[in-house]
Amino acid sequence: MSSSTTQLVEFIHRKLKATRLRLLQVSLFSGALLLIGSFSALWFISASLESFFWFAPTVRWGLLIFAGLGLLIVFSRFVLLPVLINAGLLSGGENETLAKKIGHSFPEVEDRLLNLLQLSEGSHSSSPEPFVDSALQKLGEPLKSVPFEEIVSWKETRKVGLWAISPVLLLLVFLLAAPGSFFSATTRLTSPTTEFERPAPFSFAVLPGDTEIVIGEDLKVSISISGDYADTQPVLESLVDGEMRSRFINLTEDSTGSLSHLYRSIRQPFRYRVSGGGLASPWFTVEVVERPLVQELNLRISYPSYTRIPDQRLASNVGDVVALGGSRVDLTVSVAGARAER
Repeated sequence: MSSSTTQLVEFIHRKLKATRLRLLQVSLFSGALLLIGSFSALWFISASLESFFWFAPTVRWGLLIFAGLGLLIVFSRFVLLPVLINAGLLSGGENETLAKKIGHSFPEVEDRLLNLLQLSEGSHSSSPEPFVDSALQKLGEPLKSVPFEEIVSWKETRKVGLWAISPVLLLLVFLLAAPGSFFSATTRLTSPTTEFERPAPFSFAVLPGDTEIVIGEDLKVSISISGDYADTQPVLESLVDGEMRSRFINLTEDSTGSLSHLYRSIRQPFRYRVSGGGLASPWFTVEVVERPLVQELNLRISYPSYTRIPDQRLASNVGDVVALGGSRVDLTVSVAGARAER
């Protein structure tokens, strides 16, 4: 071929290469959008189902495998396949195939472009070289002005983008509307081997909890319930130290609307808890101590320094004090009983 014909053929090949590259870019961009949309859709569906049903580990494993296979199929079909075809590792990326695609948009050049490619690649009879050169010139000149790249339209990616954005928006709505459920479900889905216990729809707050009282005093236990407990009737369970059987007490509402019970004149230590609706609070301990007895009272008076009066200790068990302003009185009490020993 003459130099001018060679330049013409190379120009056509460069146009084909640029068109093929643009096709790859559009395919990869569309594939990325499909991958994002598919990932968001699978995440939204899986998290929604998990938040409602709290699946067992085997079901969560199944969801993960299904989602993984789905994403692998989308990636292989719309990302990996175009790359392999463009790299020539799979069929479909040949110039002849691209020429046929161009011919669909520009029917008047399909045969001309195919003939040029075949002649330039040596697919011709033993015609004289000048004849082949002239034929290539006649075939190629009209192709120089044909915009091959126009067969590639980014409009297709808009359709893909509209599809992909829908599950992304649904996922964001789920996240913003119920972040606790969203993150909880996601945590469980990403830990398929872990067994999670579904939390109760309500909880107990018990006062005073662990406590210590003087023997013979009363103790009021108050219970507040948060959450949905409309069909739940909680009971107070108590177990005296040394006994094997618990006692169950129905709770009544006090003036504030809280449930409560009054233990009267307590003589023995015991434990108690609140249960109901399949939920139970921790056990709380009530310790009983003897009332402390004052055995001795001692007072010491420290007078202001300007008086130069030495400190004065009053007789034991004298509690009345008369002193100058600014004096300090130190009180020492000796007590007996279980509380004192603590």
